[in-house]
Amino acid sequence: MIKFKSYYIQSIIILLGVGFLFGQCPSSENSDYGDCLMVIGWTWNGTDCSTLSGCGPINSEGIDNSEWFYNDYNSCINTCDVEYMLGDVNYDGSLNVIDIVLITSYIIGNTSFTLDQILTGDQSEDGQLNVVDIVILVNYILNGIPQRDTWKIISEDIFEPKCANACHESGAFFAEQSDLILTPDVAYQQLINRIPKNESAWADGLVLLSSEGGQPGEIQSFLWEKINIPNSAHYFDDHPYYGELMPLGGPYLSNGELAFIKDWIYAGGPETGVVSEEELLLDNSVWETPPFAPLDPPENGIQFHVGPFEIWDGYEREIFSYQPISNDEYVYINQYEILLSPGSHHLIFYTYPLNASVSQLPVECEAYIEEFPPPPYELRDLHNEYGNFNYQTLCYMGLQTFFAGSQWPYVNYHFPPGVAIRVPPSFGVDVNSHFLNYSGDTPIGELYGNFHFVEESEVEHIADIFMLNNNDIDLPPNQTTTLNRTFMFPEQFNAGFLDNGSVDDIDHLNIFQLFSHAHERMVRFDIKLIGGENDGQIIYTALDWEHPPILELNPPLVLEQGMGLELEATYINDTNQSIHFGLLGADEMMILFGTYYTD
Repeated sequence: MIKFKSYYIQSIIILLGVGFLFGQCPSSENSDYGDCLMVIGWTWNGTDCSTLSGCGPINSEGIDNSEWFYNDYNSCINTCDVEYMLGDVNYDGSLNVIDIVLITSYIIGNTSFTLDQILTGDQSEDGQLNVVDIVILVNYILNGIPQRDTWKIISEDIFEPKCANACHESGAFFAEQSDLILTPDVAYQQLINRIPKNESAWADGLVLLSSEGGQPGEIQSFLWEKINIPNSAHYFDDHPYYGELMPLGGPYLSNGELAFIKDWIYAGGPETGVVSEEELLLDNSVWETPPFAPLDPPENGIQFHVGPFEIWDGYEREIFSYQPISNDEYVYINQYEILLSPGSHHLIFYTYPLNASVSQLPVECEAYIEEFPPPPYELRDLHNEYGNFNYQTLCYMGLQTFFAGSQWPYVNYHFPPGVAIRVPPSFGVDVNSHFLNYSGDTPIGELYGNFHFVEESEVEHIADIFMLNNNDIDLPPNQTTTLNRTFMFPEQFNAGFLDNGSVDDIDHLNIFQLFSHAHERMVRFDIKLIGGENDGQIIYTALDWEHPPILELNPPLVLEQGMGLELEATYINDTNQSIHFGLLGADEMMILFGTYYTD
C-alpha cells in the first residue's frame, strides 16, 4: 500500500473545503548520498534548485531517488517550484475532465503514473488510486470548481515558463530587443493588436496578436508565425526576415499547446472566457524534422554536396572536402542553406586567407602537404577509425578561417535586407562535418549546402565574421565547472575573414547574428554584454549543446570600442578523467561566432 510521506505535506491549504496544494519535489537538504565529489544532478533543496554531489542517487537509507534528480536547472525549477491541487494529476492548475481521463487510463492499465501523480490523484487518502477517487473528482467538478480562462492557461502555463522566464521579462535584453514582455501581469496588453518591432512583419501588415478571429486573425498574428514550428519551411522560405522561431533554440511548443493557442486565436484571442478545449493539451508530441532528402540547388548561387559515406560504428568521423566556387569576379552571398543527415554534430564552411600558401605552414607540415588549397572534392578524414590523426588534415586546419556553419539539421538563413558577404575571385570553402555514431550500425553520412548570390547593386552593407574562442579549458573529473572569458573590442577581436579590413580600424560593430559551439559536457552557455547601457545583461543563452540557438538581432547589437562580450559556460564532467579543449567529441570547446557589418 502506498502511503503519504511527510515530505509531501508542504504548503497545505484547503481549497473549497476539500482540495489541497503541495510542493511536488522532496527536499534534499538533509539527505546523505556519500562523500564522492561526482555531481549527481540538479535537485530541490526546499527553496531552490541546486547541484548535489555524492556517490549516486541512492541515499544512506538505501532509497533510490533518481526521479528527483534533473539534468539542468530549468527542468528542476519548472517541476519543483510549484504547488498543485489534490486531484490535478497533469499539474495544469485546475480540476477538469482531463484529470478524470488520465486517472481512468491509469486504473485500467493504459497509462503509467509517477509516485507523485498517484499521491496527487489519491483524493480519498487511502493510499490507493481507484474508482473512489474518480467519483470524488467528478463531484468536485460538478459542484462548481471553475475552469480557468483560456488566456490564463496560455499566459501562466505556456508563455510564462517557456517565453517570459529569462527572456521576455522586464529588464531582459531579449525583451528590450523585441519590445515584448510576456509576464502574466502585462502580456495581454503587450500582444493584442500591437504593431511588432520587426520591420518586415510590420511592413506585411501583421500585428503581434490580432483580435479579428478566424483565419484572418491567424494570418495577421505575428505571434502565430513565430511559434508555429510545424510550418517552419513556409516561415523560413517566405519570411526570411522575421527572425528565429520561438522559443529561441527550443524546446518548442507541443502540438497540443499549438492547437490550444490556435483555437484561442480563431476565437479572437479574448482575455476572459473558455474558448479552447483543455483536452488538446494532452497531446505532448512535438514537431520533428522531416526525413533527410536532397536539397534543391539555388537558382542563383552554388550548391556544395559531400557524400554519401559510411560513419564508423562505435566512434566518430570528421571529414573535410575542399570545393571551389570557381568565380572569376567578386560575388555577394546573402543567404545560405544547410542540410545534414542524422547523426551530424555540425557542418562548417571554412575558407583560407587571401594569398595563403604552403610556405605559411609550419616546417613540420612540409612532409604532408604538396599543394594549396587542398585537392578539390577529395574526402579527407581528421583521423582514422582508431583515433589516429591525419596530419595532412591537421596542417590544413592551421590556416582555416570560419565562414559559416550550423549544428541544426536544417538551416535556411537570410542576411538582413541590403547585407551580404563579399567573396573574392577563385573562392572556395573547405566543407567540414563531424558525425558521432554509437548506434551499433553503420549509417550513411551526407550533407548539402547552398550559397545564394545577390547582385552588387542590392548590397548596402558588407558583412564579416568574428570568432571568439576560449581554448583554456580544464574540467576536473566528477565536478561541475563554470568557465568565464571576456573579449573586449577591438583589441581581443580577430580581424576580418576576407579582404574587408581589420577590426583595429573600426569604431563599432553592428552585430546581427550570434551562436555558440561546445561539446556534450556543456549544460549552459551564456553571453553577457560588457559596457554600455545594458552592461551585465545576458544577451544569449544555449541550454542544448547539440542545437545551440542562432540568435538574430534586429535591430543589430551595436558594440562600440571599450565594450565587450563575456562568455560563460557551465560543464558537468561526470567522468574520472580531466577534460580539456580538443577536436574530438570527448573533448570540449567554448566558442562564439558572430556576424556583423560596420558601415
